[in-house]
Amino acid sequence: MLTHSAPPVFPPCPETEILNEKNQFCSGEEAYFAGYFRDQLDSQLVAYKIFYPDDSIFQQWAQTFNDTLIYSFYYWSYTLPVLAPTGKWKFQINYEGETYEKFFDVIGTTTLAVSENSSFCEGDSIILEAPESHYGFTYQWRKNGVDIPGATFSTYLATEAGEYSFNVSFPNGCSADSDTLLVELSLPPTVDLGDDIVNVKEDEVILNAGGVDLSYLWSTGEETDFITVDSSGVYSVTVTDSNGCTASDEVEVIFIMTSTLRDLAKTISIYPNPAGDYFYIRIENQIPGSIKLMDPLGRVVKEVEVNDLCCELIELYVGDIYPGLYFIQLGSKHDLRIGGVVKN
Repeated sequence: MLTHSAPPVFPPCPETEILNEKNQFCSGEEAYFAGYFRDQLDSQLVAYKIFYPDDSIFQQWAQTFNDTLIYSFYYWSYTLPVLAPTGKWKFQINYEGETYEKFFDVIGTTTLAVSENSSFCEGDSIILEAPESHYGFTYQWRKNGVDIPGATFSTYLATEAGEYSFNVSFPNGCSADSDTLLVELSLPPTVDLGDDIVNVKEDEVILNAGGVDLSYLWSTGEETDFITVDSSGVYSVTVTDSNGCTASDEVEVIFIMTSTLRDLAKTISIYPNPAGDYFYIRIENQIPGSIKLMDPLGRVVKEVEVNDLCCELIELYVGDIYPGLYFIQLGSKHDLRIGGVVKN
């Protein structure tokens, strides 16, 4: 099976046949479609189809052989539509239960496709797609009507907003300009969790990401626009808008006092304050977990395991830390920070 620009010519031997084979056509051009057979039998049925690039049918017909031949060929011609879509077309023959296919290229009405939508998020990109060929097209992409150097493939990765188009052609044939696609840059959503929080009064804090028509994912795994936290830590959230663009923010929350251990703090005394090389901590009740000396950012500077120790005097050496304000943290789960202690 072949495609031709004119009927194939098979003169008597020893003259050479003239196939007029052609694989690339322009819209509105007449194309010939030929099937070549051997061992043809009378009454055999052949089905022919020509497909557009999207696999819809341009033409179809059938033939019933009325003779028995060792070899034979048959051809038909069709004028391609004036608005034929650019791309890879297909000529198909179904014969004796087998399907045979031949591709050919057509340049006509040319449409620019995009991998997703025509807008992309800041820092991202989108893939622009030209119709593919089987025998090879030549491409030239343009932005705002100006050729893009080196952009000569069937796809182009757009990283900037603008009006994109391309020209497509094949050697010694026709060319066509595509339609123009406006590619827009979508601004990212905004999210602000505010300044870091040092909580000295409440047992819990509400963190609110705000925004409209956004989806949320917190570092805790929650997916609501706000969360409630009751322990110190760094919390973050990522928001996503309808265009798929994202933004993130984080905030550190420090609890100075929690209700579960608030009464316990009244039974502890720390001296001297300010201190030189040592702090002394006197405990009147059992303390779960450990005693930690923390800096204002919540970093552990010193730690003493007490293991439910009661009614003891604990000596804490601080001669090797920098002067400044520190907090004493009690327990293993909540940050119970009792007052400020100063290292001279």
